[in-house]
Amino acid sequence: MRPVVIVVEDQDMVRKVMVRVIESLGFTVLEFPDAFEAEDFFRDDCEQVSTMTTVHAIVSDCDCPEPYAGLDVLEEAQISIPDARRILMSGRTCTARIADAIEDGVVQTFLEKPFARLTLALALGEPGEER
Repeated sequence: MRPVVIVVEDQDMVRKVMVRVIESLGFTVLEFPDAFEAEDFFRDDCEQVSTMTTVHAIVSDCDCPEPYAGLDVLEEAQISIPDARRILMSGRTCTARIADAIEDGVVQTFLEKPFARLTLALALGEPGEER
């Protein structure tokens, strides 16, 4: 089974494009339209998926609706899947909270939207590549 990339993005069109691009890079994608569904996955299903395949990365939109936002998803992922790459994306510039999360290692890569396919590919790395 191909390594998995988890995508959390509330905008349907953006999420669908990201899924196509990430699949074309050789990954399987689990997609969630909001942070609440991603939180449920980490709580209920993450361990089961991790036994079947490698969760390579989590790509989360910072601007998912509050109160449980994209950065919270990556904080949960750091605990649940510590070896996965954690990528935060936003249509806004880096805020103090994001800068703190980068400094603390919660976020490993920050992508400012819009970004090119190559930028996403470089952030993800190759399927099976260590981070």
